[in-house]
Amino acid sequence: MNNFCEHKLILEENNYFLERINQKRVAIFLDRDGVIIKDMHYLSDPENVILELGIKNLMKFAYKNYIPVFVVTNQSGIARKKFSWNDYLSVTNRMLEIIGSPNPIVGIYSNSHIETKNNYWRKPNPGMILNAAEQFKINLKKSFLIGDRITDLQAGVNAGIGNVIHLLTGHGFKERKGVKENVKNKQLFFLNKKSSTIYLLDNLIDFPSYLIKL
Repeated sequence: MNNFCEHKLILEENNYFLERINQKRVAIFLDRDGVIIKDMHYLSDPENVILELGIKNLMKFAYKNYIPVFVVTNQSGIARKKFSWNDYLSVTNRMLEIIGSPNPIVGIYSNSHIETKNNYWRKPNPGMILNAAEQFKINLKKSFLIGDRITDLQAGVNAGIGNVIHLLTGHGFKERKGVKENVKNKQLFFLNKKSSTIYLLDNLIDFPSYLIKL
């Protein structure tokens, strides 16, 4: 643990995966709750971990194509005393167990901050993404971030990730309106000087084939 509010878990057993990383150094950054697993609102019990639609196919696709996956997740429930870091790790271990092996997850980054000010790791701040990108030499411009919240997308844009994807799973359905209010059309747009492209998808089922076309 980096400090009492920030945690970085590097899956050492998957480090060999980086030796065969795609030549473009492309990676996929995923939010956890509502993207990888069902959002259970301050999830603390590993027995309640359920994978989201399409995530296993995405993991298989990423592994086959040597695309490393990084998980970046806000966990303010820890600071709010809803659950502990030990509970969080139990949920993380269960998530990895049901995803199965082999998988392309190289690192899982989390924080328990409540406020974004002066807390660089809490999304929409880009700290978790930039930390991973620096350590593993990731080409963010060609990489992908997938989230269900506007703050996920903002973190991707703030980090300079080129392809940012919003899903309807998790909190996505209620947040889609807010996303659309910031787009020029219902498919994609370019954000300011960052030139991040935003894609709107229902879920991850078709994402692997979608990725190939980009």
